[in-house]
Amino acid sequence: MSRPHYLEEDEGRFGPRDHNCQTHVNQYVFGPLIVLEGIRDFVRFAFPDTKDADGMSQLLEAVADEIHKINFKVVGTDFEKIKEI
Repeated sequence: MSRPHYLEEDEGRFGPRDHNCQTHVNQYVFGPLIVLEGIRDFVRFAFPDTKDADGMSQLLEAVADEIHKINFKVVGTDFEKIKEI
């Protein structure tokens, strides 16, 4: 049985593998993007008046855009957003 990339099976249970596998560049992208989404949602919750949250939301979007630009230089189009149908 092939092992999932970051998991190891032990007696039918999966757990983290040892540190014998290389970190993929995408792991440096998805974590920060998820955190930015969480911060953006919190700002929208904490400041129900959208005018108060606009500045912070724009800043968070700019940071996410920079992460996407840097990632594009590393992996090309592997992380392109899917256009809505």
